[in-house]
Amino acid sequence: MSDNRSNDSKFQRIIDASPVPYALNDEQQNITYLNPAFIKTFGYDLNDIPTLDDWWPKAYPDKEYSEWVASTWQKRLETAIKNNQPFEPVELNIQCKDGTKTTVMANAASLSGTFEGNHLVILYDISERKKVEEELDKTLTLLENIVNSTPDMIFVKDKELKTIFCNESFSQACGKSREQLYNNTDIENGWDPELVNGNTEKGIRGFVHDDLDALAGKDVHNPNDPANVGGEIRIFDTHKLPLKTSDNHILGVIGIARDVTEQKKAEEQLRQSQKMDALGKLTGGIAHDFNNMLGIILGYAELLQNRIVDDEKSSNYIEQIHSAGDRAKTLTSKLLSFARTKPTTAKKSRIDHLLFNDRNMLEKTLTSKIKLEISNPKNLWQTFIEEDMFSDSILNLCINSMHAMPSGGDLKIETMNTTLLDKDCQSLDLYPGDYVQITISDNGIGMERSTLDHIFEPFFTTKGELGTGLGMSQVYGFVKQNSGDIKVSSSSNQGTQVTIYLPRYDELVRNLTEQSHSISYDKGAGTETILIVDDQVELRELAEEILVEYGYQVISAESATHALELVENHSVDLLLSDVIMPDMDGYQLATKMREKRPEVKIQLVSGYNDEHFVKNVDPVLKQNQINKPYSLATLVERVRELLDEKI
Repeated sequence: MSDNRSNDSKFQRIIDASPVPYALNDEQQNITYLNPAFIKTFGYDLNDIPTLDDWWPKAYPDKEYSEWVASTWQKRLETAIKNNQPFEPVELNIQCKDGTKTTVMANAASLSGTFEGNHLVILYDISERKKVEEELDKTLTLLENIVNSTPDMIFVKDKELKTIFCNESFSQACGKSREQLYNNTDIENGWDPELVNGNTEKGIRGFVHDDLDALAGKDVHNPNDPANVGGEIRIFDTHKLPLKTSDNHILGVIGIARDVTEQKKAEEQLRQSQKMDALGKLTGGIAHDFNNMLGIILGYAELLQNRIVDDEKSSNYIEQIHSAGDRAKTLTSKLLSFARTKPTTAKKSRIDHLLFNDRNMLEKTLTSKIKLEISNPKNLWQTFIEEDMFSDSILNLCINSMHAMPSGGDLKIETMNTTLLDKDCQSLDLYPGDYVQITISDNGIGMERSTLDHIFEPFFTTKGELGTGLGMSQVYGFVKQNSGDIKVSSSSNQGTQVTIYLPRYDELVRNLTEQSHSISYDKGAGTETILIVDDQVELRELAEEILVEYGYQVISAESATHALELVENHSVDLLLSDVIMPDMDGYQLATKMREKRPEVKIQLVSGYNDEHFVKNVDPVLKQNQINKPYSLATLVERVRELLDEKI
């Protein structure tokens, strides 16, 4: 008996010293003991909770929750006794005496010996752990949302190059759920085997080589990584890094891939546009100089022919010079049509009417081997184009298609009204708006990418000696000078499709105000005095020529200071000033002019909008500013409009 008491005493001391809350209750539902940790944790002592009936409503004031706790506790206790197995712990939220809540993991055990018939209840305080878990859950949820919100593809592969994690963008690109992708290789997940393993002949490096480099510890960057997404080859800017453990060992590869397809298209569009602009300037300069030389050659040849009357052989030589010169003139004419930027004989036109008139000529040119189909909708919008150049361009395109179908085939010309939005114009050198679309399609041999890259360049041809290489450059020149754009899509043995966009006539009138022929003025437009201020003498003289031509009195100044001096002794109705000048800019001049002569109307002109002039300027002057280079019509119209305004 003394040994039992000694053991019980030791047990009592252990329980009392434990930081874990303990409670004893007997079979009559009395709580017989609470250790100090219990009283400290929950605030209740035996006076507060002498029985379990006192404990339930205080620890679990919510009736439904209290009933759930009692039911769960009883079931687990009965199961433990019946099966002679440990009590299954249960997580509980207990309300303390001070009203705060504590989360515990509750366990129980039946005692023997001196404490026979008593149950020991152990309540592990897991409140701090729960807080950490909740914070961790919040962090993981936040990270999950961030990873899945980005349009970039994020993925992780293990050392066997099997996907073990990916975000929604990666999942959507594969067309499978994230769970379906896990523990599979790229090929098993549906990526093109050639893109995965590479193809040296086609210059494809392959995903796997970058993966292996990352596994070897390298930081791999591939700015032109092709991937077949939804049946379309997209280009990705991909980074792959070794995924390391805390002790710096590599477990796999982490990859981030950004879709740069549209960016690449825009860059290519810009590059192509810059190249064609440069070619146009070069070609125009060469053609201009060449024409001057041709004029000298043909002129002197004609003089020489007038002197040689009886020498038939010499006359024949001169005839050959003339013939060669005429062919050269035709060549330079084609070059100039490529380089020219503005139409000279453009007029309001119906493309469907032009195609109807040209159909017979096109059919005879194409011969019976080519089946020609022309499709036009009703109420096709009008355009503002050079009709002869349009007909020549369509003929050039049809001849190219005929050569691409040596054994015959189908050629279709379709027109339609189309409205381009911002997103549509990303791959075109056009502004959003209304356009007439002309599409020429054939089922010929098509072209490879290397040919498409040079198709509009002068003298580039795939026909050898049979071609001049100027047909497509003429088409390009026509489209560009009529404010349109052209797009060619083709691949080997898949035919070719050429799409031309020409602005709707009404849209052209609204957007291209530089077309001075659309506005007419009487030469006697005004008699007022205008003060022109510009530090560039050529520009001052140009503006003076225009305004004098329309009847205005003009005085000019090379600086703002000079202009302020002139108004001291001259009556001025309107100030026309450049913005960027060395001593004082146009806005500063306008301020001083209003102080000196408030009745003077003011019009500013600028070649560009410098950031220096964006802030702290007169918003009305800024809004009504004329941008250089301006047309005659723009200047005269604005001057007259401003002078006629009432103060």
